[in-house]
Amino acid sequence: FIVQLKIASKADEHWYVESSVGLYDTLSPFPPVAPTPLANGFGLAEVAHEHDGASYYLLKAVHLDRKGFSVRLRNEFGDLETVTAAPTTCFFERLDLTGPQSMCLGGVATYTADSNVPGVNYTWSIDGVVVPGITGDELVQDWTGFAIGAHTVTVAATPGCIAPSELTVVIGEPDNSAIACIGDFNVSLDGNCSVVITPSMMHMVIQYQMQRLRQNMQELRLWQN
Repeated sequence: FIVQLKIASKADEHWYVESSVGLYDTLSPFPPVAPTPLANGFGLAEVAHEHDGASYYLLKAVHLDRKGFSVRLRNEFGDLETVTAAPTTCFFERLDLTGPQSMCLGGVATYTADSNVPGVNYTWSIDGVVVPGITGDELVQDWTGFAIGAHTVTVAATPGCIAPSELTVVIGEPDNSAIACIGDFNVSLDGNCSVVITPSMMHMVIQYQMQRLRQNMQELRLWQN
């Protein structure tokens, strides 16, 4: 956010920043690069009144979303003005973005955004590429054809002062190597498309198969008799 502070005082004075916390230079680089702190000694611009011969002294600076700031302004005569702002002075609304963050290659997942602001349109992007035709609060994403690894789902909303949100989704590839089956054994894969089969799990399967075998043998003997 750009904040502008204005002091009314006599003409031809020199007002400057004695110290500040949470204010940054308006020439700071864009995110994700960190902003440049406002330098001590930074001079305020003088704007003359039209009628009474006095002046306004203006300070323009940047402050961050949901971060407060404070600044001490002083002139060459020792006059001091202090300005403090709470974190809630200016802030962006937040988008809540939810959905699976681990998927198998070729899987389909649903991602949902909630801005708590009515009447907005949403723009969805995958790795910076806009998903065409989707302006609602839900994205059904087919991960077929994507590379194995991390991908970024981003959603933005307009109009309004709403910060975009993003979610990192990791795509994994199922293990398609050959296996030998000894019977029915159903397991659930985790988010990385894998599962660890322990001896105790196998023991339970073998016990079940043995019980089935004994039951079948008993039924066979009864039939023969």
